Amino acid sequence: MSSPLARARARVTGVAANPAAPAEVLLRLLQPGDDRWSDALFSERGELPGAVYDAVVAHPGTEVRAAFATGWRIPAAQRSRLVMDLSPHVRTMLATGGRPHREPVEELPAEVFARLARDPNPVVRAAIAAEVAIGDDALELLCADPDARVRRIAIETWPEPSDAVIERLRGDEDARVRRAALWHAGMRDGAAAAEFLADPETLSRPRERLIEEAPLPFAVYERLARDQAPLVRKAVAANPGLSAHLVDRLAVDPDKRVRLAVSMRAELTERQRAAVDVHVTRSDRFDPPAWARQNLDHPDLMRMCATSAHIGLRRAAAHSSSLPPDLVVLLSADADHAVRLLLCENHPGVAPEVLLSTYLEAKALTRGDLLHKPGFPREGLADRFSTDPDPERRWLAVLDPAVTATRLIRLSADPDELVRAAAAPHERLPAERARALLDDPVRMVARAAARHPGLPVDVMHRLLDDAQIPRSTPPPPG
Repeated sequence: MSSPLARARARVTGVAANPAAPAEVLLRLLQPGDDRWSDALFSERGELPGAVYDAVVAHPGTEVRAAFATGWRIPAAQRSRLVMDLSPHVRTMLATGGRPHREPVEELPAEVFARLARDPNPVVRAAIAAEVAIGDDALELLCADPDARVRRIAIETWPEPSDAVIERLRGDEDARVRRAALWHAGMRDGAAAAEFLADPETLSRPRERLIEEAPLPFAVYERLARDQAPLVRKAVAANPGLSAHLVDRLAVDPDKRVRLAVSMRAELTERQRAAVDVHVTRSDRFDPPAWARQNLDHPDLMRMCATSAHIGLRRAAAHSSSLPPDLVVLLSADADHAVRLLLCENHPGVAPEVLLSTYLEAKALTRGDLLHKPGFPREGLADRFSTDPDPERRWLAVLDPAVTATRLIRLSADPDELVRAAAAPHERLPAERARALLDDPVRMVARAAARHPGLPVDVMHRLLDDAQIPRSTPPPPG
């Protein structure tokens, strides 16, 4: 339950996200000094009317323009209009961009990246320096930036800087820039890696990665394999240059994480892997080994991983989007749920029923991503689930492209709020039923009903009136 005003404001966010809301309604949500509706306007819907774009770019509210700059659904050409915005905060938000989990985002044009890399404000340049998408030319420019923080972020962001850039920055006046450059040098040269590791510090991800992947002098391998910190031993246990006698020593390490890293080494046979005392459970979470992560398109290595008795290697193979059909079938029937889930998340060729069964079994917060896979079987969901006793299954009925208005009316009166909210904005639900749901005592349902594309414009205006939003609209830019 919620107060009338709270419910009224929830309905406004629904109107903001309503794909049928016209410019005259949306412009009312751009009142000066009011940025409450920005997230719904810029992150929950597709394109906006042209008049709304113009009003946002000219809006006096910095936070409104900043929210627009990070609106990941907004076309890049429209967001790019803020590249010359007077506010450094807005330009910083444009540089940072909005990057939702696993959602494709249209990148800004190269000329906009280049302009941000030359921005007069170092905070803006630091923000764009953290974006690997800007490309090598812009990152090289930022590695020569007059601001040390910008140089450090740029060299840390750049996956493969040139040897010349690394050498120049190893002599930088700023210690943190020098250390970031030394890390890159260490990934290529054992002496530089030893120099980096000689400086004691808490085990950070860059330090861990260097221990895992860099070529190291023999004495450094020996020292790291005896380190008192299990995470250090775990990292060196994965290093491909580790000698056989150190692999054998770490294979019987008292820490399970160390033994697990040994068991996933590329050179081990299946018998050698099985000899390592480690048991992977469904709840264990770990990244694929670097050699597998870097070779997801390698057919022989991925076949070796997919057919291994080691769950960790099968999980690694499930990260590949290029597995052949026979391996997709094999992993689709894997006893390990994480293997099937990873396969569904990463491979375009998973069978529809596997996508559905994996979704139904999954407990992870990201399971909703499977619903948006092209192969997810929407046809027939209404017949299968509209009367299911579990509301988390029942609401799937609304995804069926053939779901009838009669079924939607029944689902819109469901005792479970999740089911009502799923049915409320459906275009096949009669508009008068959606209007009735605007008064649902649960805000989530009332908000969903306000997204119904069949709501009359005068009703949309009334919902804004209820939330005390003025009828006047911002003046046109000019």
